Amino acid sequence: AADFEALVLAIATGAATIVSSPAVALVISPDGHLRRAMVDPHSSDGPVLDTVPMRLLKDLTVSAADAHGSPVRLSPAEWRSVAPQPEEQGEALAAVFGSRGGQPLGIVLRTGAMAEESRDLLAQLGHAAVLATDSLRLYTEEHTLALTLQRSFLTEPPGTIADVELGVRYVPAARNAEIGGDFYEFIELEDGRLLVAIGDVAGHSIHAATVMVELRHSLRAYAIEGYGPAEILARLERTMQRFHPREFATMCVLTIDEDRSRLRVANGGHLPPLLAQPDRAAYLDVAGPMLGLGRDRAPDTVVELPETWTIVMITDGLIEAPGVDLDSAMEELRAMASVEPAPNE
Repeated sequence: AADFEALVLAIATGAATIVSSPAVALVISPDGHLRRAMVDPHSSDGPVLDTVPMRLLKDLTVSAADAHGSPVRLSPAEWRSVAPQPEEQGEALAAVFGSRGGQPLGIVLRTGAMAEESRDLLAQLGHAAVLATDSLRLYTEEHTLALTLQRSFLTEPPGTIADVELGVRYVPAARNAEIGGDFYEFIELEDGRLLVAIGDVAGHSIHAATVMVELRHSLRAYAIEGYGPAEILARLERTMQRFHPREFATMCVLTIDEDRSRLRVANGGHLPPLLAQPDRAAYLDVAGPMLGLGRDRAPDTVVELPETWTIVMITDGLIEAPGVDLDSAMEELRAMASVEPAPNE
């Protein structure tokens, strides 16, 4: 289960399968809401997934306080409060399992007499559900923290810097893989030049996000000291080898001259920039080793810009997909690039 909706539904489905009768699962999500899933294996209506008042689980916890995960009998009124469904044969049973984090988890059944084997299976399901809930809660908290950290440093730039129109999109590649080391930077330098950089630290975790932040701050420092793109990459690599010797990153850095007719670019293992003109679009012929390998680097590549141009810089998550050839994906992007519309459109 990648989220709490899927988890509570999986728990209810497992319980209903064990007893071949209606089952309800109650799980507290990290946002403090009580998620409920109701599954009836004999109904064609399908499962019900919703949010209910916290008192439902609190009442069950009081009723099952001394049972330690063993099912306890509920009254018809208690069953109806948990699962407002028509009365069925059998008695209502509730089992509440505690977790290390102090958040209880409830499983409620409407069934006949339970064999000892079914009770054992239900206990195993409950304890496994507690472990899964604790793990998912920890993952969600780390995910939220890292995402907040990452987004706090990837603020939207103004629409224009030094007469160059800018547009940025940060879109997660998947619902459960939203964090990582992707970053971008725009810096207007004192002599009128504009520095643009894009990079990706390997990994999807708080660690990758924090390394990204360190590189981004170092990039800023080297940029305002007046170093060119290739020298910035060389210094960033020395920084990584000194403080993060086991990490790797890709990065492309370019500076656009004050008259906007020429750019200098250096690439560290990243996808090359795409230069679009009114009549064509092509990737710049710039390459180089990623940061962390300790390889020699070529000097800046100088590119003369046409009168009207658009530069597109991306991280690989935009075009990479399982089973899709990278060259084909890059060609598809190239064919779509143009000088219109404006970057933010």
